[in-house]
Amino acid sequence: MVFMSKKLVLLLVILTFNFALAASSVSAACVIDLSSPDGGEAWAGAHDILWSYAGCGNKPEFDIEYSSDGGSNFNSLVSNVAGSADDDGDGSYSFDTTARTDGSDYNIKVKKGGASDESTSAFTIDNTTPSISSFVSGEEGNNGWYISSVTVEFECSDDLSGIDFCTEPVFLESDGEGQSAQGEAVDNAGNSANTEASGINIDQTAPTTSLEFDGASFEDEEGLIYINSF
Repeated sequence: MVFMSKKLVLLLVILTFNFALAASSVSAACVIDLSSPDGGEAWAGAHDILWSYAGCGNKPEFDIEYSSDGGSNFNSLVSNVAGSADDDGDGSYSFDTTARTDGSDYNIKVKKGGASDESTSAFTIDNTTPSISSFVSGEEGNNGWYISSVTVEFECSDDLSGIDFCTEPVFLESDGEGQSAQGEAVDNAGNSANTEASGINIDQTAPTTSLEFDGASFEDEEGLIYINSF
């Protein structure tokens, strides 16, 4: 009986070793390649986290983690996200960035068992609209009127992802009351803001004068005109 017990123990040890070896082989064979975000992006709203995989078994499911401190610490974002196919395929998950605090040190990690891949470098989450202001310049007359053409310039700024587009200066050259110019700012995450410079009055035309009289006039030898009133 003692001899049989030893054989049984040895058999259990061998089976356990083989199972662990097989599990290790499967884990090592699973390769994950995270393609987005891979670093440097500026995201606002919902964006797809994208990855491909190979050798990850039948009906693979993946866990996704995020870091907001450049990859020093990761937290669970979602678990058991199904891949597109057995063994080899692609994975995606719609990431709602509005649930996270704005910042420039985000990383994503996709993992299955011991296999994982993460963003090469940090990316930015920016759900804050940029700032835009307008400046009107021209030769000022009286009572809120300009007596020259007017230039409306726009200044745009964004403290996090930076400015992608800012409206170029607008030139108002025609006379008229209550004119306006619109400007737009768009940051690198896609957030936008608008402004309007309104109430611009332009009159570049000099007034005219006329002289009316009753009586007679005559011109002397030097071309001077004299008026006699009655």
